[in-house]
Amino acid sequence: MKFEIKEFSVQKRLLICSVILIFGILCMSGLRMLRKKPADKAEEELLRTVFVQEVVPETVNLKISGYGTVKPRNQVTISSEIKGKIVQIDPDLKAGRTVEKDEILAKIDDSDYKINLETTAAEIERLEGEKKISVQTLEDLKSQLKNVENILTLEKKEYERSKLLHKKNVTNESDLNRAAQTYASREKEFIDMRSRIATEGVRQKTISAQIRKATEEQKMAELNMKRSTIKSPFSGRLKEVLIEKDEYVGAGTKLFTIVNDKDLEITVPLDSFDAVKALGIKNGSGNNWFSVPENIGLVIEWAENPESCCWEGRVVRLEAFNPETRTLDIVVKPEKNISASKHDFPLVDGMFCKVTFTGIRLENAIRVPWVSLQHEKDVFVVGKDNRLMEKEIKVFMAEGESLIITSGLEKGDRIVTQRLPSGLVNGSKVNPFLKK
Repeated sequence: MKFEIKEFSVQKRLLICSVILIFGILCMSGLRMLRKKPADKAEEELLRTVFVQEVVPETVNLKISGYGTVKPRNQVTISSEIKGKIVQIDPDLKAGRTVEKDEILAKIDDSDYKINLETTAAEIERLEGEKKISVQTLEDLKSQLKNVENILTLEKKEYERSKLLHKKNVTNESDLNRAAQTYASREKEFIDMRSRIATEGVRQKTISAQIRKATEEQKMAELNMKRSTIKSPFSGRLKEVLIEKDEYVGAGTKLFTIVNDKDLEITVPLDSFDAVKALGIKNGSGNNWFSVPENIGLVIEWAENPESCCWEGRVVRLEAFNPETRTLDIVVKPEKNISASKHDFPLVDGMFCKVTFTGIRLENAIRVPWVSLQHEKDVFVVGKDNRLMEKEIKVFMAEGESLIITSGLEKGDRIVTQRLPSGLVNGSKVNPFLKK
């Protein structure tokens, strides 16, 4: 009896569960039927928006910028050429003071050089006197030599005649010996006279050499006296004053450093590739070095305050090529102040400046943002059907945040001016937004 009751309970439970399951399925189906199907979105709402810019060819004056520090073209360190004590220097002569050309900066004690000058002058005077005596002596000796030579000729004839008479037994041996002695004595006198003339000639040359030496010593003394006064070689500014009064200096001691603030230049390193492109730099004629570009405009601006210090200038020379940085050092010279501010600031040594070069003109060039370049040489344009088209371009050079393009695009093309969003490829349809 108990067994039947248990079996009935299990069947009842299965039935109840089945009913509940069927009821749940029916409810879900009913709810699904009651839910409204969402309307399909228009295709346009699924398109990705991209920024575009209309291509407009133009004439571009290429510009390239760089930075450099102003330096004086003429900077001279004045050193002492003589030794001695500094006996004169203006106590107000300090770094930063301006000086004029030939202005006396300092004096070195020249007492020793004055003594040398007087000593050499006296020595020259003494030697000149000796030379006059030597000249007169030499003239007298030459005159005496002619007389001795004439007498020697007569004595020789007399000796020859005595020999002939002795041979004919007209004269005796003593007469012949007497004639021979006289002739020999006269000949010795002639030889001695010639020797004295030669010696006097050598002495005269020695005196002349001594005069020349004393004259050079006199010139050196005069030069050293002149060198004892230190003057400014040009008008400029004292950058360094390295001596004090009563200080002893030797030859080669550095005294002053002076700079010419009216003759300045700036060395500007530029990327060699961009510089050659923008400025039209070419090989010089036959010297295997870069030629100085012509008709290049440039503006020099003080980096700290461009409005208060702005100059026009010109390219002076191409100084060096740096193989490590692959830059070309271009030297420019400021020429005209074009500052817009009423309180303009002078362009001086040490200023860090921005230099902007205006180079060659490109006709029918196209300027686009850097970000338009999707790969190394490709950009995307949006066609008339609003689909992306990939184009290969030729980049002439970069200019700031822009690229200068010379081929690959046409007038009216709508170029994408942003990084292409993920998922968009060549042929994708997009919603172009024209930037103005």
